[in-house]
Amino acid sequence: CDPYFFVQTSYPQNLVIYNYKKARGGKVQGYHRDEPYADLIIPSHAPCILYGDMKFEFYDSDRIGRAEKMFWFWINTFFIENDYLCLPRHLVDNTKTDKKYDKFPTHFQVECFFQRIR
Repeated sequence: CDPYFFVQTSYPQNLVIYNYKKARGGKVQGYHRDEPYADLIIPSHAPCILYGDMKFEFYDSDRIGRAEKMFWFWINTFFIENDYLCLPRHLVDNTKTDKKYDKFPTHFQVECFFQRIR
């Protein structure tokens, strides 16, 4: 698994405002296959400014074939409290299709840490 993500705005523009794979050269820094988590960090020198409704799409990059969309979620920045957001498995789109919990265990969650730009 070589995860990466896009951040895009909502309809009608649907503009990709951040592409982790392009920005980081395609490699997830600090990720090891035997770890149950991956830190996907947007560096402060290249901020991704979020406002309103935002969609995060996560992919698994395949060296041979196409990248596979793993999961996605929408957030509204109004609901972010204390610069932190935690989404359990049942709030993340495409995780419910894994009925045997092979890809997304019952304790799967997405944690997002934000930093305000002043």
